[in-house]
Amino acid sequence: MTTKQKSTYFYSIEEINAMLPSVEAAVYKLIQMHAQVNVIVSQLKLADVPLGEQLSVNEINHYDEHTADNISSLKVLLNAIQEEVVTIKMKGGVVSCVEKGIVNWIGKKEEKKFLFSWKLGEKSISFWQVDKKNNTRHPLSEL
Repeated sequence: MTTKQKSTYFYSIEEINAMLPSVEAAVYKLIQMHAQVNVIVSQLKLADVPLGEQLSVNEINHYDEHTADNISSLKVLLNAIQEEVVTIKMKGGVVSCVEKGIVNWIGKKEEKKFLFSWKLGEKSISFWQVDKKNNTRHPLSEL
């Protein structure tokens, strides 16, 4: 039995910069939805809704109308967030930090692998970081 090893694709600055307008739109949506999720989660905590559990439609109906609406809205928002994350992933990016709007792509210079790092508001790729564990961003001039 042979196993196929997935090869890693390394992105160039030019490729990423060409994708940034659509990635920027997706990240902007992510940040907005994330803020909405935080508000709803706070309201659900106040209503003593057990978060982290899958609630069926019958269980949702046991709550008051406002709480039931919040639970439904939360589910819709979480699905929409997942769709935006997938949109970014289809472009090779990985959302590193939703709150800060940071997305990374795998890059390589000579034999050195690293992550290109882009943050919402930046017009082009200008930073990199060592890996996803070390999220310190460095200017490209230091690469």
